Amino acid sequence: MYVILITGKEPKETKCKVTMEKLFEMNTKILQQIQMLEQRQAVIMNDLAKVKSVLMKRAEEDAHEELFKQQQCSSFEMFEAFCQRLEEDKNYRELYVHYLIHTHGSSNIGEMVRQALKSIASDNVLCLYNRTGKDGKKVLPPVLLTCLKKCVRSFHKQNEIEVKKLKVTTRTTPDAECIRQVEIFLSNTNTRLKRKPNKGKI
Repeated sequence: MYVILITGKEPKETKCKVTMEKLFEMNTKILQQIQMLEQRQAVIMNDLAKVKSVLMKRAEEDAHEELFKQQQCSSFEMFEAFCQRLEEDKNYRELYVHYLIHTHGSSNIGEMVRQALKSIASDNVLCLYNRTGKDGKKVLPPVLLTCLKKCVRSFHKQNEIEVKKLKVTTRTTPDAECIRQVEIFLSNTNTRLKRKPNKGKI
């Protein structure tokens, strides 16, 4: 005869197996949490990089805007150097267009062109130029016209606009109207200088 004793205790192997399963489950959860933290960290670092990039770009734009504000060309050499840099440095040119739009941009093309040209150079410099180089004057650097046209285009995206010429409404393109306003402003430089006799010398 055999007597079976029930002690209520699980075999050691079973206890060990359950413990290992729990440890494996805990380890899996920990690894998942670490992966989630790493993903969040990557997102945060990416966002910080974007913020840094925006702030650096904004700081660069602000620095250049301050430079543009202080830099009205008062001599032929200064104006030519400025236009040459616009021609050669694409980033500088884009910043300058941004500055023009931000400070002088307007749906009124004539007003925008006048204010922009006033900020670019004094009349005693601009009187040396016209758009075509006729009448013994120098050709206005094309890159300057390009910048002005881009500014105009930011407010007039359509191909045709209506303008008034001698009280008559006609249709034209934003670029053509920009050029016309530049020509008008340049043609009046000598008249403006005569009103300021002490400021007409370079």
